[in-house]
Amino acid sequence: MSGIIDLRLRPPLGGFLTTIMFREKDRTMARTRQLGLEPPPSVQTLSVNALLAEMDAAGVEIGVITGRNTGSGFGTVTNDEVAAIAARHPRRFLACGGVNPVDGAAALREVDRIADEWQMPAISMEPGFAPHPMRANDRRLYPIYARCADRGLAVILTLSLNTGPDVSYCLPVDVDQVAHDFPELPLVIAHACWPWVQPMLGVAFRRTNIYLSPDIYAINLPGRDDFALAARTYLQDRFLFASGYPFAPVGGAVQAYRALGFTGEVADKIFRQNAAGLLRLPAP
Repeated sequence: MSGIIDLRLRPPLGGFLTTIMFREKDRTMARTRQLGLEPPPSVQTLSVNALLAEMDAAGVEIGVITGRNTGSGFGTVTNDEVAAIAARHPRRFLACGGVNPVDGAAALREVDRIADEWQMPAISMEPGFAPHPMRANDRRLYPIYARCADRGLAVILTLSLNTGPDVSYCLPVDVDQVAHDFPELPLVIAHACWPWVQPMLGVAFRRTNIYLSPDIYAINLPGRDDFALAARTYLQDRFLFASGYPFAPVGGAVQAYRALGFTGEVADKIFRQNAAGLLRLPAP
């Protein structure tokens, strides 16, 4: 294994600084301490150089950054901006596009830009954060799913109890339906529908186009051991490491995941190989 790939990392740069996680830094650091971890210096000082040093110390080679376009007060990070950040920091940040699902025609045009202009490997959507929140199986999202499947793009869906008006917006049964209806579409479920851990693991057992990236929800929270068992066995080819930075320090997240018992080939898959294949990265 070469360096670790962190599938969910938001650096303190540009538009990311307008997002709620950095605007309300004290709240973010309080959540870090709830996880039993200490906020790293890079969050306290909002320093990207400190973050890069923390990544180096943790063995993290690449942080995946995504555009954020929800049309809500959570903040906006444009696709042009994440592309520019990745270009300024080659081999440290890899950009994926964010799509606002509210305007379907504009979303489809953006999917094409993501595939053609930037040649990114995936799009990110947060349908529960839309001004009129949607669940993952909302039929207004289906043309976007279909276009991504046609263009060979993975879809990263952020689904947990904090990503919608209530906990019904992260139900695994919705993901099951989308995975069934688009069997060729890789679906990455960021936050892994926490707290619906066992139902989501069941859906991932059934639908082999689903990847799980629980990020902070596999750190010192209920369901951690269930995630670990699945990742060591049937889900070892579709489980992805992510720190969730800035909510967890990169180094602390790596240590917490290693403590779940990932060793040898399984550790190689979870910390790098699965993400490298999904994101179409060249072999080191």
